[in-house]
Amino acid sequence: MTEKDRFAQLIYYVAVILVGYLAFQVVEPFLVPLGWAGVLAVCVYPIHSRGLARLGRSRAAALTTMLVLVLLVVPVWLVVSTLVTEGAQAASALRDVASMHPPQTIVDTWLWLQAHVPPLANIDLMTAVSQAGQKLVGPLASASGSILGGLALVILQLFITLFALFFFLNSPGARALIFSASST
Repeated sequence: MTEKDRFAQLIYYVAVILVGYLAFQVVEPFLVPLGWAGVLAVCVYPIHSRGLARLGRSRAAALTTMLVLVLLVVPVWLVVSTLVTEGAQAASALRDVASMHPPQTIVDTWLWLQAHVPPLANIDLMTAVSQAGQKLVGPLASASGSILGGLALVILQLFITLFALFFFLNSPGARALIFSASST
């Protein structure tokens, strides 16, 4: 083998590894939803097999997928939407509390502290409370965007999982592959 052939072979192997890596990068976001679809398919197969004789392959797969949607996804969606709503209300309440005037007892205590602790004499209570509120609410508000982005990703992965679950239950080849592995 000549030097030129070895170099060509090296280039070939580097290209194969690069293409394999790039293909993995394309497929990688789908691996977790496909894994969960396989787990769900194994878990709901007894229910699916009961409807298989009566409804046929496609209808039984669709019904089983809808059952998984109703029993698993809808309750999770209700909990997540409640958390998002309550989180938004909590952030709004914190913002309102930070902007309102403190109770008179706190103001009197602050005036007493200013009179007895010289470094506090130049600090305005409302400014300090407002700045503390902004420091608290600001990161929460900026994190809400990433939370909503994560929520959108979860919804997309859920859709992919349910889509794959339907085809795992509907396709004879996928069914044979998944359920022969689960029976051993």
